[in-house]
Amino acid sequence: MIQPNELHKRIIKNIGEYEILMNYREGSKRTGVWKIRSLSSQRCYYVKTHSRKSRWHPEVFAYRNWIPEILPYAPELIESFEGDDWQGILITSLDGITMREANLSRKQEEKAYYKAGELTKLLHTKFKGNYFGRPDCNGNPIEIFYHTDPVYYIKKSLIDLYEKGKNLNCFNSKESFLAEWAIENVDIFKGTYPVPISWDSTPNNWLINKHGEFIGMIDFENMLWGIPADNFTILLERYFPQSPRGKEAFFRGYGLNDIKEMKLQIKITCIKMGLADLIWGLENKDDRVVKLGKQMLESIDEFTELVI
Repeated sequence: MIQPNELHKRIIKNIGEYEILMNYREGSKRTGVWKIRSLSSQRCYYVKTHSRKSRWHPEVFAYRNWIPEILPYAPELIESFEGDDWQGILITSLDGITMREANLSRKQEEKAYYKAGELTKLLHTKFKGNYFGRPDCNGNPIEIFYHTDPVYYIKKSLIDLYEKGKNLNCFNSKESFLAEWAIENVDIFKGTYPVPISWDSTPNNWLINKHGEFIGMIDFENMLWGIPADNFTILLERYFPQSPRGKEAFFRGYGLNDIKEMKLQIKITCIKMGLADLIWGLENKDDRVVKLGKQMLESIDEFTELVI
């Protein structure tokens, strides 16, 4: 039985008695994820619980407002739940495995990346926000101090990272130069408006069916109103280096002309991510993340080469 008992009862109210098919996060203190099947309809669903409201709120808002635009390439929200000290969601099931797990041919991989680029562009085009940051489930800013000016939004993030890195004495001369260059050139973001982005929209959260076809995106707890270029940084750092053709296909799906216009913005947001990974990795003693950040900064022009 899924705990807490109140959640269990509310699941039954929605889909009837159910059986648990898989517990994906057993022992996790951060999130719980179960695949379940309704005994009456035999349909499968997923239940996800969140230990942090700061992750539950954006995911609920995304499912209610943004994700319907990309259906059927995403699960549908059946209900969201909020108790005194717990919160969760019940969603429909997409039958597939993550793209990262799938053994795709080169052609299948390119088609999947192309579709992911198309869907990303659809979200960026369809919606326009009035602040930068994470929304609560009703669309209000979670952060007390949120930003409406894109230049200030990016500049403050860069300055905060640069000052923190200097205090930790963790930047080499090139990393410091890149941080200073990015801060000096943030005016390139003037006029950029908030769109729905995800810091975790990657092959690890894209699903592939048994035929090797892209069938959708999952996991929207890291969505927010953000800078379009910020949507690409994790892909450029962690996925595109291993798949140059995938990178080209993704950007073709998104739209090459729009990507060309974002070239400097992409470079600056990648610098921001490199600095953030370097600092986070050092603070959390995670050598892998430190290495990713350093590689991004050391080869920034190569990482942000758009092949267009």
